Parts: sequence; structure tokens; C-alpha cells
Amino acid sequence: MIVTILVYKIISLFLILVAGFGLVRFKVIEADHSRTLSEISLYLICPCVFISAFQIEYTPAVRDGLLLGLGAAVFIHILLISLAF
Repeated sequence: MIVTILVYKIISLFLILVAGFGLVRFKVIEADHSRTLSEISLYLICPCVFISAFQIEYTPAVRDGLLLGLGAAVFIHILLISLAF
């Protein structure tokens, strides 16, 4: 379920990227303005899309997946830190 939501949101972001490329390519906006639009997209739109993608119903399966991900992240961090020393 969450994978399909994330794929949909990633496709939406890709379409926004293609639209921005097309606007600059066909001289609708100047290349100087594209940097400003990229910053707005990066710092405002992307976090909003990610937050809205994770607005799902809380269930025990979701909790278990979150705990599994947290445990894996902690394990990988400890492993990589120990390998760095």
C-alpha cells in the first residue's frame, strides 16, 4: 500500500521535473529563474509531498514495519561506525 503511494508521488515529482525542463527548453522562463524554481521545489514542495505520502492509517503492521526499519537503521549505523574505526 505505502509503496504504491510513494511510487505515485515519485512519478508526480518526475512530471514536475519534466515540466520545468520543458519550460526552460522552450524559453517560457529563463534559465536564471529555473534556479529559484528548483530551490522552491526542493525546500517547499518535496517535503510537503513526502509528508502527505506518509499520511496513512496507523495499524500494528505499520508499527512493526517502522520498528523494523528503525532497528535496521540503528544496526547499520553501529556496523558502519565500527568499521570506520
